[in-house]
Amino acid sequence: IRDFCVSRGLGDVYKRQAMSTCFRFLENENIGEPPAEVKINKVTYKLPSYLLDMQVKFMIELVNLELDMETYRHFHLCCACFYREDWTKPFTREEYFKNAKMFFDAEFIYSLWGLQMFDKLIVTLKNNYPILYESEGDEDKSDGRKMYDVLNALSSDNPTKQEEAENLPLWRAFTWLEQKKIEQINQKQ
Repeated sequence: IRDFCVSRGLGDVYKRQAMSTCFRFLENENIGEPPAEVKINKVTYKLPSYLLDMQVKFMIELVNLELDMETYRHFHLCCACFYREDWTKPFTREEYFKNAKMFFDAEFIYSLWGLQMFDKLIVTLKNNYPILYESEGDEDKSDGRKMYDVLNALSSDNPTKQEEAENLPLWRAFTWLEQKKIEQINQKQ
């Protein structure tokens, strides 16, 4: 079938259908919880001990990923944000690119675990900060645009404070943002 499809210029169609079938199969399988640590090429990579301790910059990176559910393009990039050698060190672009390459070459299960962690992070944020996640007319904005708005709010629209805002733990940033939203709601009443 594959050779027939490829010879007819249908290689991409065949690949998408095969991958979609594979992904539907995997959705029905229990791939288990993402392990707290993975060892690849004799290096140990760890998940954060508490998701909301992750810095705002990780969330900005995650929501700006262009994940393609049809081709699984960029799935490995979730792992590059969630699995790190040392969570006490500052996150750098060099580390991100190194991890992205390494997880691109790794088994696909790591990408699935990265997606699970992304989903778990969003659910955790929605559960802990429900007022922030109430719909308020910015459905037209992309998630990436919303996170840049968050960054601007945290830095009081001061570009010199953006790096400081990017390094805040998510729990601190979202607690402050939710408090501000509560104050706005109370002022309207």
